[in-house]
Amino acid sequence: MRRRAARVAYGAALLLVLFAADAEAQRRGRASRLRQPVIEDTPRPPPPSQFTEQAPAAEPALRAPTGDLDMLFLFERSGRRGDAPATAGVSVTTAFGTRIFLPHGFSVNLLLRAEPIPALEGDNSRLPPHAAWIENFHLRWQHGPLILFAGKIHPRFGLAWQRAPGLHGADFAGDYELREKLGFGARLLLEGMLGLDPWLGRHSAQIEAFQADRVLSGGLFHRRWVQSVTTTDPATGEPVTRLIRRWQNDRAIGGPDNAGGLPGFVASLGGSRIALGEARFGYNFAVSFRRPGEDATSMWRGRTERGLAAGLYGRVPLPWGLVAEPLVEAVRQDSAGGFDGRRAEWLTAGLAVTAGALTASHAVMVRRDADDVARSRAFARQHTANVTLALGHATGFAPLNPFSVLVDWRRLAEGRARSEGFAAGVAFSLDF
Repeated sequence: MRRRAARVAYGAALLLVLFAADAEAQRRGRASRLRQPVIEDTPRPPPPSQFTEQAPAAEPALRAPTGDLDMLFLFERSGRRGDAPATAGVSVTTAFGTRIFLPHGFSVNLLLRAEPIPALEGDNSRLPPHAAWIENFHLRWQHGPLILFAGKIHPRFGLAWQRAPGLHGADFAGDYELREKLGFGARLLLEGMLGLDPWLGRHSAQIEAFQADRVLSGGLFHRRWVQSVTTTDPATGEPVTRLIRRWQNDRAIGGPDNAGGLPGFVASLGGSRIALGEARFGYNFAVSFRRPGEDATSMWRGRTERGLAAGLYGRVPLPWGLVAEPLVEAVRQDSAGGFDGRRAEWLTAGLAVTAGALTASHAVMVRRDADDVARSRAFARQHTANVTLALGHATGFAPLNPFSVLVDWRRLAEGRARSEGFAAGVAFSLDF
């Protein structure tokens, strides 16, 4: 096993050297582009090497819409996990984002998504169910350093969901990421107001208030939202719990901020393009407060969830024309899920190294849960590795610029259960 791992590592190092001719590779087709972008600033998440944060420059009254179309055709195979059998299948994930500019600093931001959703018990089909829905849809207004937005938003809490490398590098970040919220927010761009030197980078403070989306959460093709329902078996008369799907989110499903009014609040401070020599770094710090839903309050355990997130990322030039992009993020939630006595902690650490058209990455994720009332503890760890090749840059054939191929591997340990997964796919990314 050690010899095999050594050969794999040697082969990866050799490929990095072979493609080291151009350190500023086109970052087309990264798996992270299909994650939910911070659309308050841009209709898609640009590559981490660009460290985006829009400058407070004035916009013309009318401009042509901008956006992108991203697609990922994927084959995945997962090994056994506990009593669950091995599975294999294909899927397609699509994200279409656009920003329509209006006079007087206004713009409309829209993000449509279509992707596979988890299958219910007893569904063993190789093609998982797919659904399409509106991920983001809101109005934005900017005047100088002030940005206001309202509608269906994606609050800024963590950053690993967007910047973690590889296909599965953000798996654990999805546990705490805040998405599909109805509300409003304000962002203040600080560098101009404070007169910061350019090497100190760009910084912004942001606040948002919201509730879980129950209006635009409906999906096409398949029902998206899963709810546990208890019924009586007609044959035995015993209570039976089964899972059903709803077209839209419902307060009966529960969850923090799935309540009336504006039960969710996030305050955050983010920065980017902080120069240390030739390296560039960014950060994000955020706190969240979310009132409990019906699932917790019906058990007399409802309590406001309090979250804290801290993340750092960077872009560091290396010898031989290589570029490293490290990332680390830690998150803690007290009264997790709105339940009194629950705690949850996450840690995500990743490193991507780019050499020419090739990007190789590795990520480690850890999750710890505790429920003092139930006296239970849980621990999970996942390792992922990914190799992505930009076809246009590798071949010099311009029509292939939007395409890239990727191979991804992951190993999950959750309690006593162990599983491995393998994925291979083709990504397509087109900007306009």
